[in-house]
Amino acid sequence: MSTAGISYSEDRLCQKIATCRTKVTVIGMRYVGLLILILLSINCLAQHPVPPLHGPSASDDISVDLLLPTKDSNLSNMGVGGQFAAAHFFGDHFGAQLQGDYVRTGYLDFHDAGVRVGAIIRLAARSAIQPYVRVLVGHSQVKDQNLKPTTSYHGSGSILGGGGIDFPLSGAWYGRVGADLQEDWTVHQRSARGVLGFSYRFGTRQSRL
Repeated sequence: MSTAGISYSEDRLCQKIATCRTKVTVIGMRYVGLLILILLSINCLAQHPVPPLHGPSASDDISVDLLLPTKDSNLSNMGVGGQFAAAHFFGDHFGAQLQGDYVRTGYLDFHDAGVRVGAIIRLAARSAIQPYVRVLVGHSQVKDQNLKPTTSYHGSGSILGGGGIDFPLSGAWYGRVGADLQEDWTVHQRSARGVLGFSYRFGTRQSRL
């Protein structure tokens, strides 16, 4: 291949990398905007005070969630997935969470299965509407058209960060809405995910007066 041909190929590769970075940035900004909207909603709901909880909060919860992943700024390329998570809280706010998930998108034939563990924090444990944030680290198995061979899964270190709100449904059942950003750093894959689900709490929660 001539020098001019090599130079042209390098320029095209640089352009593709720059385009991917731009798309990831756009996705990140959209989900940051979603989190801001969630927090503003929490602030509005906080204008309607609820009776305080008497006694400690629930010490444990389990959740099942629908995931809506995307790797592209075009939301029509959004995929689908699910996650299961279990958390133990050491007090009203700080806890440890174990999480497993699987997501896929038709865009780039992306598949990701992961298991992670880390910290979760409830920001308003004594309120009915409870925002949370979490940071989890673990391992993923990833398949993508950009990874060779394309028919195989590739192991990678994985970090997941995000947050959302839990809101009461009935008794110990809570609904959940949130958003996460995930990076599998070994294989240089990033994705954003919307979270919709429910959780069940158990432990030492006492009834409101």
